[in-house]
Amino acid sequence: MRSSNDIQAEMQQIKTVDMLAETFKGISSHHIAQLKGRVLQSKDFFADLWSIYTQLRNNPKDRLTRDIEYPDKTLFVVVTAEGGLSGDIDRKLVDWMLTKYDPSTHDIIVLGHHGVLQLAQAGVDIVKYYRIPDKDVTQINPGPIITDVLKYGDAQVFYQTYVTLGVQDIKSIDLFEVIQNLGAEAEDKGSVITRENYIFEPTFDSVLSYMESIMMSVALSQVILESKLAQYASRFNAMSAAHEKSGEISHDLKMQYMRSKRAEADERIREVINGVRYGR
Repeated sequence: MRSSNDIQAEMQQIKTVDMLAETFKGISSHHIAQLKGRVLQSKDFFADLWSIYTQLRNNPKDRLTRDIEYPDKTLFVVVTAEGGLSGDIDRKLVDWMLTKYDPSTHDIIVLGHHGVLQLAQAGVDIVKYYRIPDKDVTQINPGPIITDVLKYGDAQVFYQTYVTLGVQDIKSIDLFEVIQNLGAEAEDKGSVITRENYIFEPTFDSVLSYMESIMMSVALSQVILESKLAQYASRFNAMSAAHEKSGEISHDLKMQYMRSKRAEADERIREVINGVRYGR
């Protein structure tokens, strides 16, 4: 039987783990409350931007105008956590993405270092990695990512989605099509803007292209925000499970500790009795 001192030391370790789990749980809950509002603000901003864009384009349902030649590959953009405390949702996302991945037809850009580590373990090469700030995801600049995305004819984004606090899912979208989907949710808030009633500098096409890149940045930022929201929810659930598990372990250790203390006390009594008996 283990000694009571060893069991007591393990109880202290479990208590420390439980305190850390509760701390991370609280932090995750705080971030979830903050990001929910930011996701809504991002949607409102996109709606305003889309309203102006649809006034500029003759046919806003057309694909983004990009008159360049593209590689014969589709770009996979994988959004993961920067650290490893996001539950198992990153592993599910990467495993699912790999079922669709073919190195001869796909390139991969990873957002978040956790995804880089998981793909490295799977022996999968990536084109580029972008860091996602763990404390304030709004600090990320999507501009360089969009520059890389626009080098491809197709870009598929794999990310986590927030359903409820207890439920998170994984999803993939075509980044070019998502603009149309977001635009469908926006209302038409103005009249048509044309070359006849407005002056465009330097050119009408350059203004249009700039707005398209901005809309893609907003769309990607919204995906990142939603992914981060799901990651925090997954972390919250993982820390809740850790807290519950530590409670169960603590209970078992307390029982072991009490049995060990009784056994040690019984052993000391036997030693005293034997000492008295043979001392005579």
